[in-house]
Amino acid sequence: MKVTNKRLAASTVPTRSARRMRRGKRRRTRVRLLALFGVLALSLAACAGVGRGDDGLFYLTLTSAELQRDLAAGFPLRKCSMTIACAEFSNPQLTMREDADRLFFDSELVVDVLSLQFPGRVSLSGLPRYDAARAGFYLGDVQIEQITVDGVPPDVTRRLHKDGGKLLQPMFDGHPIYRIDRNSLRGSLLRRTLRDVRVVNGQLRASFALSEAH
Repeated sequence: MKVTNKRLAASTVPTRSARRMRRGKRRRTRVRLLALFGVLALSLAACAGVGRGDDGLFYLTLTSAELQRDLAAGFPLRKCSMTIACAEFSNPQLTMREDADRLFFDSELVVDVLSLQFPGRVSLSGLPRYDAARAGFYLGDVQIEQITVDGVPPDVTRRLHKDGGKLLQPMFDGHPIYRIDRNSLRGSLLRRTLRDVRVVNGQLRASFALSEAH
């Protein structure tokens, strides 16, 4: 019985030939993956809005008009505080500036207090951030740049200007400024390889590396 067990144990030890076969298989798999990445790179180069930088990273650029479509789709947005006062935002207009790393947008505003309505306008800004789980770009670090509300005392407006961004942040955490198409080649790669998203020269730029695709 002991001899038989030794023979069985010996038979389970990989032979040199088996090890060579496994190494060869891994090399062939790696070559196929590199070839696939090459094909993807060529495909991406042909996609609108996709380019390659000097650092070897690919990047997707989005204009204000492209972001506007996804941003406006979920408006009007409504934010209430203890059901006593509500603020409704509508008709947002998004812009990006070449001298700033933030996104800006103006919106019509209606403040509703105990069924009394006060119209106005608000200008907001925020930093773009990527949420991988929800495959979208969202507005972070929301700040109120300017706000005017008819019939509201100046001291209240100043308080809203100072603290309103923190109050509004949860609302924008739930509303994307851009959704990645999960079914497209461009969207699939972005979801797996995205490194960074920021405003550069008046456009939103998402940087990604094909070498990190998996």
